[in-house]
Amino acid sequence: MSGKRIAAVLAAAGVLSCMPQQGVADESGSFTTIAVLTSSYTRLHQSGETIFAGPSEGSSVITESSGDPFAVGDRSEIECVAYGRSSASRVSLEASCTVKFGLLDGKLYLLSKRTGETGHIELLGGTEKYDGIVGGCDYEVARVSPEVNVTTAKCTWKR
Repeated sequence: MSGKRIAAVLAAAGVLSCMPQQGVADESGSFTTIAVLTSSYTRLHQSGETIFAGPSEGSSVITESSGDPFAVGDRSEIECVAYGRSSASRVSLEASCTVKFGLLDGKLYLLSKRTGETGHIELLGGTEKYDGIVGGCDYEVARVSPEVNVTTAKCTWKR
């Protein structure tokens, strides 16, 4: 083969390997998302720690994806109910959340648990195109203020 022909074959193979594979993308995949959440917790101070509970809500965007149903640029609204404890040395939190995508896209249900600045999200299925999706995400939290957090999550999923 000539050098130009080899280069063309390699270029075509590279393009094809970057394209979503419909069968694989529909059954499993991965995505990265960034969310900004604002919390308005009720707090109770006891024995050197703070117990907190209440709503947390905000928005997220998909920044990387292997393909459908999670596309780069997809935006969503998130509503959570959280419960946790914090002390001078530790924070632990558990939250049940609903992620609402576009009007016709559906909802995704989550259970988030974290200790400190890192945690794990369990994907629990949903409605419409998120029906039957399960998986998990590892995430990190950056605290902007006592009420506002920015979360970055790397997720894998399957049907």
